[in-house]
Amino acid sequence: MKKSISYKSFTLYPWIIWLIASLFYGIEYFQRVSPGVMAEPLMQAFHINEATLGFVDSFYLYAYAIAQIPVGLLLDEYGTRQLLAVSCFIISLGSFLFASSQLLWLLAVAR
Repeated sequence: MKKSISYKSFTLYPWIIWLIASLFYGIEYFQRVSPGVMAEPLMQAFHINEATLGFVDSFYLYAYAIAQIPVGLLLDEYGTRQLLAVSCFIISLGSFLFASSQLLWLLAVAR
């Protein structure tokens, strides 16, 4: 009788998960610093000044700071795998919304 091999016993599985987490951390880093690089085009496209752009950019830090305790509790409850999948989806959705937004409030929500 053959013993079936599960995907968890695959030796590359932990490295694949680590690679996915690292790639999305890199994407998150670029999302964090990207408005500084795109400041002029964003101000021209949305007809805003530096103060408004700074306010929109600060939404990222507000969300990041507010999420620390709930995410810690959710990590204890559900584990890394489920939260990594959800956070990758949220990061992807935020990137898509930021790239395709035509409204200033949607740009702030996408941040």
